[in-house]
This record gives sequence, structure tokens and C-alpha cells, in this order.
Amino acid sequence: MLSVDAITTHLHVLDILRQQAESFLIVERSSPRVAGIFGTQQRYLLAQLAASMMFRSKDGTLHLSRFLEAVVASRIASRNTAHDFVREMEKYGVIRPIVAREDKRSRPLKLAEETVGLL
Repeated sequence: MLSVDAITTHLHVLDILRQQAESFLIVERSSPRVAGIFGTQQRYLLAQLAASMMFRSKDGTLHLSRFLEAVVASRIASRNTAHDFVREMEKYGVIRPIVAREDKRSRPLKLAEETVGLL
């Protein structure tokens, strides 16, 4: 992970931020509902945390209990707010539950293909 100083003193930080902003605007035009995920700093952080946990997991899934623990530990949001965020993402098809055959109690989630494409 980069330090604040490493990021803010990087020679191309403004160009990188402009490019990221342009990418967000493209996503907003093509899929406003998905872009709404990043509408506030808190939602942006929740989405980034969820996506990073999915991409780093062995099977590309997110387990709700681990996500909620990470949200609270990082002090991004309350457990209830994070859980509501996940439910909203499911409702709009941004993430989808997958059937876990080994453990019926577990409800792993995965990014929808459209979401992966937009990211």
C-alpha cells in the first residue's frame, strides 16, 4: 500500500486523478445505477473494499460476514449500513449470490459480469 506522501508527491498524480474521473464519467453515462455505487465517499469505500476482497479471494467471492467485519474494523460504516449497501447491490444486480454446495449456511457473493466489465 502506498503512503499518503508517495501518492501526493507522485509526478503524475493529477493526470492519474483526471483519468480516473474521466473513467467514472464514462461509467456514469453507460450505467447510472452502477455509478451510483460510488456516489458518496462512504459508498465508494464500501465498494472498493468489497471489490478488493473479491479479487483477492481464491474463488473470487465475497463472504458477507468477513466483509462486515472488515467494514467495522476499518471504521468505514456501521454493520447495518454495510449490510444495507450489500442488499442494495444485490437488488440492482451489481453482485449476485452464488450457491455454496459445501456449506448451506454460507452465502458467498460474486460481482456480476456487467459490473466486472464496467470496473
